[in-house]
Amino acid sequence: MHKKSLFFILSIYLSTSLTCAYGLSNKTQLYSMADLKVLNTNNDFYEFFAHAKDVRPAKRNDTWNSAVLDTASKFLAANFFSEEISTKDYKLLVKISSWNTLKRDEFFIEKFDLAISRYFSQCFQSKSKICMPQLNTLLKKHKMSRKLGVKLAEALYKNNIEGDILFNLVLPMSSNTLGEFYCSKHPTSQIIINKLYSDKTAIRKIHKDCLKSLLPTLKEKLTKQQSPYTRYQTYNILNSKQKISKKDRNIYHITQLIDGFTLDPEQTLMAFETLRKLGDNINQREMVLDNLKKSIPLHGKIFNINSKSAIATLRGLSRYFPEYLDYYSSVCISHLSGKLKTAGGNPATFCHPFFKAASKHQLIPENKIQKYKKIMTL
Repeated sequence: MHKKSLFFILSIYLSTSLTCAYGLSNKTQLYSMADLKVLNTNNDFYEFFAHAKDVRPAKRNDTWNSAVLDTASKFLAANFFSEEISTKDYKLLVKISSWNTLKRDEFFIEKFDLAISRYFSQCFQSKSKICMPQLNTLLKKHKMSRKLGVKLAEALYKNNIEGDILFNLVLPMSSNTLGEFYCSKHPTSQIIINKLYSDKTAIRKIHKDCLKSLLPTLKEKLTKQQSPYTRYQTYNILNSKQKISKKDRNIYHITQLIDGFTLDPEQTLMAFETLRKLGDNINQREMVLDNLKKSIPLHGKIFNINSKSAIATLRGLSRYFPEYLDYYSSVCISHLSGKLKTAGGNPATFCHPFFKAASKHQLIPENKIQKYKKIMTL
């Protein structure tokens, strides 16, 4: 046989032998259940999860499932409840969370949710640039629980992260019947309300039980919020669902008038009609007045506005709701004279423009105007 032919045959033989040997060597490297138990005992988490699936699917019995669950639990306890969570540990956790054994276990899911929320809370606190890309990837590839969405939204909110991502995280919960138990809690409630303020169509996505739990917060904003625009937004939300009582509606309209907020034509007519009706109902006037007295500072931006509409409003208040002008003027005189001191200063912040308008348009009794003038000349 020719030497070259003999050399070629020997080469093929050696190559085949080495390949077979390598294949056999690979098979001998597969970890057994006994190996996994040792890794679990020694807390060798990375090696365990790298080889847990060396066990063939048909042999992944209860013993294998228990080992996976126990190792995952110990991995979480050891690495996700310390002061700092590494990106390496986060990536492994996300990877194994897709395993059927783990993603079907309620206890693992609960611990996973807490661990992931703690990781991103720390990540955003560190101002790292990888946080948002990692979160976006998680949202795309991982089917998270409703609770995790709420926890992540809370973590982002606390770190001053804004935008639709917050609402998108709480939406699975707020659009579900379970939302009733979460929607009223801060900051979830504020995240939802902020979205309702900026997007009129968002209310269609909120479950009725979630919206019901938000009503106390919304009603408080309607009657106690200092910002006229926030009150206006809140009114529109509640009014669209017919969730405003006559009392709250009256308080809203009168407060908006006193703050000089420019209402839409429909609300302007309703506000003046409310004011006119108050003139005939002393009990309603007292109720509205009691509410207005609780506000610090006192509402009264209208006193600092010099326009025809503002003057018309002032005259309407003088005619139909003189009790508030009387109260406002009394607070001014008491503070300016030094007889009364309130923590934070005079709650009637528009005293001087108020008395200027009152004197010019005869809004209050002359004796009070004279008291003010006497104090100012001392």
